[in-house]
Amino acid sequence: MNKIILALPFILATQSVLADQFYLDPGTNYDGVLAPNEDKVCDTCTSLKDEFNFIYQSTSTITDLDGNGIDAGDLISTEGGLSVGALGSNQILGFNPNESFGNDSNNGYGDWALSFSITELPGIVTSIVNDVPIIAYGPGLLEMFVTFDGSTFNNFMDIALTGGATAAASSYLFGGADFNDVDAGYNNLFNSKNPVCNNTGLFDIWNNCEAPTNSVQFAFDFNTNLLTTNFAEAGVDGNENNLFSVTSDHDGSGVLSVPEPTSIAILGLGLLGLAGARRRS
Repeated sequence: MNKIILALPFILATQSVLADQFYLDPGTNYDGVLAPNEDKVCDTCTSLKDEFNFIYQSTSTITDLDGNGIDAGDLISTEGGLSVGALGSNQILGFNPNESFGNDSNNGYGDWALSFSITELPGIVTSIVNDVPIIAYGPGLLEMFVTFDGSTFNNFMDIALTGGATAAASSYLFGGADFNDVDAGYNNLFNSKNPVCNNTGLFDIWNNCEAPTNSVQFAFDFNTNLLTTNFAEAGVDGNENNLFSVTSDHDGSGVLSVPEPTSIAILGLGLLGLAGARRRS
């Protein structure tokens, strides 16, 4: 049996690639502090950040294709974030470093908030390790949202997920920024520390720089709270396959980078190793 866990060293190796500093510019100076006080990059910006930290809820449906219970080859579809629950349980909590340069280095984050939504992310169970399904995720979409009132959400950026995997209670997702079908406004909320082709805003980099589909990469590392995870039978589908539902809470972090072509190649190798991990009889 060729387990997905064999591909994880390639995936984990990409995390050293995906770790550029960034800052956020919501366009308003919420705390009234002027740059460079509190190390703010600009008057309406935060300080430089290494990663963002988040919590979210998920619900998944596993299709038991062979009637033997959940095992390798079964399919899974996952939804998470705002598509599952309210903002209070599905949001970016803060950043690292988080206010480490002073009380205003987040430019009033809390008066505005970030969240995301995952809808129908496909996956496949590749093996069972210690009664825990090991899952490889396929391509999907993660929508990023900003809100200034807690009820109206602007989909300022999408992340086209290229793949991911679970390893026990930890999971990883990878993808690239995509602005093809998003709301207008705040598209340059995220900015790279280092300009790329004279641009710092992620939309401007994506729109103006070479190879836009690879120009901005994201990696998400998150944990599953096993104490809140619930497995339950959920009936059968139209093909008489048994269905199981899985709900859980998660916490984790995300990083981004604007990689050089060699870094993109390294990332591609990691995802290729993931895609090639399959059960062999």
